[in-house]
Amino acid sequence: MDSAQRKNLILELLKESGEIDALSVMNVLKVDTHTLTQDFKSLLFENKMIRTTPGKYTEPVNVQSYLSQAVSKREIKIYNEDFLSSYIPNQDFLLSEETILKLQEKKRFRYSYTENLSLMENIYIELSYYSNILEGETSYSLLDTEVCIKFGHFPKGVSYTHSQKILNYKNIINILFEGNADAFTSEIEIHELHTLLTQGKIETHLQGTLRSFQLFIKNTSYQTIADLHFLETQFELFLEKLEKIDNVYEKAFFVLVFLPYIAPYSNYNLELSRILVNAILISHGCSAITFRDVNLYEYEFAYNAVYELGDLHALKKIFLNGIKNRLL
Repeated sequence: MDSAQRKNLILELLKESGEIDALSVMNVLKVDTHTLTQDFKSLLFENKMIRTTPGKYTEPVNVQSYLSQAVSKREIKIYNEDFLSSYIPNQDFLLSEETILKLQEKKRFRYSYTENLSLMENIYIELSYYSNILEGETSYSLLDTEVCIKFGHFPKGVSYTHSQKILNYKNIINILFEGNADAFTSEIEIHELHTLLTQGKIETHLQGTLRSFQLFIKNTSYQTIADLHFLETQFELFLEKLEKIDNVYEKAFFVLVFLPYIAPYSNYNLELSRILVNAILISHGCSAITFRDVNLYEYEFAYNAVYELGDLHALKKIFLNGIKNRLL
């Protein structure tokens, strides 16, 4: 029995019972664990089934219909440990191998202050402005952001917090362009990026340190990790897997998925993930992603699909469109 036949049989079993477990399917198909794992991973990637708990699978739901319901009517979803632990770097791929091969053909760049000053300014102007949009902050226009970054003039009526945020982005981008290909994947470096991002915005003791309380995310039924020790172990596992990923685009998308899902900090996890994605891309000579073609609804929908269903399709579309519509 070849892979296609096995997968069809797995889907038939799933349709009959509504839920299947790996051990039962392995007994029916008479195959080894490795073979079954590869079949399951293929079906998961094709969105033909979803993993609910370790070893158990159900039919996929209609993401659009599910998320169109009021949050109060959606099932409460807790952190799924298997989501991260089951991912094996360089064997499993959040992006398809075909997609990765296409991305590898993209032009690489050598960034420097002297050669790319104009490009650098455009990146942190756009990244700062569109990050504000994705956080629901619209008090600054794109022109206001440009004037602030280039000339240090702040528009009247804009809060200190928003002005500080733009300055923080400028400092961060300057550091990103100085990084090497091995930078920004260690615990210390990620803590430092969070500290730079949140200067003047949250209390000092919360900057660059893991949260000690459960974080509640608005407009979702997802509940983050509540236990501090478990949070620490999951963050360590995230860092361990991140460091092992060879492909730069897979590494960047891994961050975009799992850093907000783990939500290690008291605030600004989504913003930090966008910055870290660019840190990884820029340090490898890849073009930055400023998220300029994403609106708040699309962004929130994509992350709710990840948080509540483990569905990556909408977020993957945002990531790939960002690369397609890059500044260079």
